[in-house]
Formats: sequence, structure tokens, C-alpha cells
Amino acid sequence: MTADPFNIPTSPIHTEPIDYRPSAEQEAILRSILADAGVELGAYDERILQWFAAFADWGTFAIIASWVRRAGGQTGNDLEQRRELRRLELLETSLIDYINRADTPDMVGHMLTGMLALANGQADDEFPAP
Repeated sequence: MTADPFNIPTSPIHTEPIDYRPSAEQEAILRSILADAGVELGAYDERILQWFAAFADWGTFAIIASWVRRAGGQTGNDLEQRRELRRLELLETSLIDYINRADTPDMVGHMLTGMLALANGQADDEFPAP
């Protein structure tokens, strides 16, 4: 059985994980795992997450967190790739918001639009490689 930095098993579990984490830490761990899996939480999801983190013993908590992580394929390089992709998506969204602002100079907007097109592989014909 392998584990991640939170000590959540990342492979099939054959013996009970033994540890103790305060409920606030369990809540933070589960939030991180769900966010990495791209799970958006609603109000009732939040309520259940807080309840589960407060009342689950570590063995039960670690097993269920492990299922979520493994179901989402969130181990090793896959997890880092998902995090990097999320950071790039946030950067792209910020750049698009800036480009669309009324006070963005036209030249800057055109340059950023071209750079985004190149980054997304959409400008190969317009800007051929040297």
C-alpha cells in the first residue's frame, strides 16, 4: 500500500490505516482531494463533508478518501498534470478577462490574443514556424 503526503492510501488497502488527524485537518484533506478531482460542492455537499470529517475515524476517512482519489486517477504524475492544467486554465481565463476589458490597449489585446492562440495550437496556419 502506497500513500501520498496526506497519508491517504493510493493503492488497494488490505489492512486498516492507523493514524489520527483532527477533524479540521480531515476536512482540509478531503477538500483538497475533491478539488483535485474537479468536484464542485453545493451547500448540502458542504454540510456532509463537514459532518463526515468531524465524525469519521481515521481508518474510515482514509479508505473513503482513497476511493475518491483513486477513482479520479489522482496519483503521482496524473495529479501534478491536473494541477498544472488547472493553473493554466486559470491563467487563460485571467488573460481573456484582461483582453476583454475596455481599458486594455488594442496592441496589448492583439498580442495576448495571438499568444493564447499559439498556446492553444489554433494559430499554426496564421503564424507558421520559421
